[in-house]
Amino acid sequence: MSHSLLQRLASGDAAERRAACQAAAADASAALLADGLADALGDPAPEVARAAARALAAIAQRPGGRDAVAPALRSALHSRVKTRRWRAAIASLQIAPPTPRLLPPLVEALSSGDSGLRWAAARALAQCGRLHAEVQPLLAGLVQSAELPATRRMAIFALRKLAPERAGEALAHALGDADAGVRRAAALALAGRPGADSAALSSARAMESIE
Repeated sequence: MSHSLLQRLASGDAAERRAACQAAAADASAALLADGLADALGDPAPEVARAAARALAAIAQRPGGRDAVAPALRSALHSRVKTRRWRAAIASLQIAPPTPRLLPPLVEALSSGDSGLRWAAARALAQCGRLHAEVQPLLAGLVQSAELPATRRMAIFALRKLAPERAGEALAHALGDADAGVRRAAALALAGRPGADSAALSSARAMESIE
């Protein structure tokens, strides 16, 4: 990495670190920046982490860029910093088809305190599920047994994106959840299934307006 970008990525100013990530995407030696940007995925400032992810995606599109970005992301998947693991898993989907090794960090990310990260992880899990059959029962299990309501809600969203018609049992179970948001999400998912009748849709809309 060029000396100037190294200094800027280590700056105490989040705006400067974000600008460094943006500059890295256009740097002539961009392929050499992958490790530093992968580290920045764990930045405490979400806007910096998002800029790092965008830069990595841009570098991966360059000739030879993917060969540099892919190993940097693989290393980040094993980071002790949980947000780095989570964002590395999401970023990996932008450069290559999903693999099962992405599932643990993506599931972890469903419980993130960052709502944007939770939603991104849920969409990523739905994307993984289109290629890996084990994702659907994994999500169904989370709907029924995940400790945090936010995790259960996000699992329902992912199922709704992936295959709500195959998740009837888990969604029906969630209608009795102690959390109103989980119940509402389940009702909407059930109403959105192919072939759902108008009564189910009316019931879901009524639940949404009441809760």
